[in-house]
Amino acid sequence: MDGLVAPLAENLLVACCDAIEPWLLDWIKERGFEIVDVSYAEARNLGVNLMMLGDDKVVAMTGSPQACQKMRALGFEVHEVDMSMFTLGVCAVGTFFEFFELSTPTYADFQRQNLRSNPT
Repeated sequence: MDGLVAPLAENLLVACCDAIEPWLLDWIKERGFEIVDVSYAEARNLGVNLMMLGDDKVVAMTGSPQACQKMRALGFEVHEVDMSMFTLGVCAVGTFFEFFELSTPTYADFQRQNLRSNPT
């Protein structure tokens, strides 16, 4: 299931429905979950791997533009990170931080980085 389903908010999941057995999709929906469907092509690029920062803020991969667009349409603030060099070795956003023993970034961390890279 890793790489196919990820929690986005309470009762809301991001998932690649094309890669999940129909009985499992039914089981998920019967429990009251809504699904933001991600295409198989984006899921293969780890488009379902994301990290929630809280307050409806999400870190997602730049290789999943449709998923990011869908999350933005639902009111989420999506911060896209280019992880393409890491995904070659099957490393996702969360795994990257774990591998390098980094603390999981907070929204404030992303704000500070954005201010440094985009001074006004």
